[in-house]
Amino acid sequence: MPVYIALLRGINVSGQKKIKMETLREMMGALGFERVQSYIQSGNLIFHAPAGTPPALAQSIRRGIAGTFGFEVPVIVFAGEALREIMDANPFATESLDEKRIYISYLEQPVDNSGEALLHKYMTPEERIVLQENRLWFYCPGGYGKTRLNNNTVERVLGVKATTRNLKTSMTLCRMATADSP
Repeated sequence: MPVYIALLRGINVSGQKKIKMETLREMMGALGFERVQSYIQSGNLIFHAPAGTPPALAQSIRRGIAGTFGFEVPVIVFAGEALREIMDANPFATESLDEKRIYISYLEQPVDNSGEALLHKYMTPEERIVLQENRLWFYCPGGYGKTRLNNNTVERVLGVKATTRNLKTSMTLCRMATADSP
C-alpha cells in the first residue's frame, strides 16, 4: 500500500481542538489505514492506505475526526513521493538563509502564480515568498509568530485551505515517509 502524509490544521493550539495523538492513530486504524505514525502534537500523520486520491483520503479523515472528536478540522493529504518532490523543489535551498525561518504553507489545491503578487502587501521588506502550485514557501526572518503571512491571510488571499509547517518538520515527515515506504 502507498504511503501518505496527512496535515491537520489548527489542533492542539492554545487549548483549542484538543486531539490526543494516540486516539487519532486509533481512529485512523478504524478507518482502514495501516502503519499509522504521528509526529509531534500538531497533527502530522504518516500512514498507508489502499488506492485512493489524496482529496478522498483527506475527506475520510475529516469525517473521522468530526465523528470521533466532535469538531471539524481542515486536512491536507500528500502522497509520500509528492512530499519528497516538494522538499526537492525548495526555492531557498541554495541560499544562506536561517532554515529555522523557512516555512511551507501546504495548500488544499494548486493555485496559479498570480496569487503570489497578492500576498506581497502583507509582507515586510525582509520576507520572501515563492508560490509553487499547491504550496507557498516563505522566509520570515522575524519568525512565524510575527509575520502577517499566517494561515488565515494565505487562505483569504489565495481562496484555498492551508496549513503551515516549518522546514524542519516538513523534512522530518519526508524522511519518515521515505523510511516507511514499501
